[in-house]
Amino acid sequence: MKVKGKRIINTDEAAEFANSIRGQYILSQALVIAVRQLKKYEDEESVLYNMENSEPSNRSDMEYLLEAFPLYRVHEEAAWSTQENNKEV
Repeated sequence: MKVKGKRIINTDEAAEFANSIRGQYILSQALVIAVRQLKKYEDEESVLYNMENSEPSNRSDMEYLLEAFPLYRVHEEAAWSTQENNKEV
């Protein structure tokens, strides 16, 4: 592990991949899935009072990061609109 500027990376290849379109898509997908799961934990918390799983501040930070990595969300919205258009035909 090494510090490169303000980043901590394990390998240059992984950092290079993260900077690619595919890497940004994967990061975006991971954030979208994580946000959904954390929202479920928050909903469960209101019923079960299970504080271990709920991380509202983490979810909020992930939603903020999605502004920098929006590719999966954009793709997902396009996929839903395509499905809706196919149902109407």
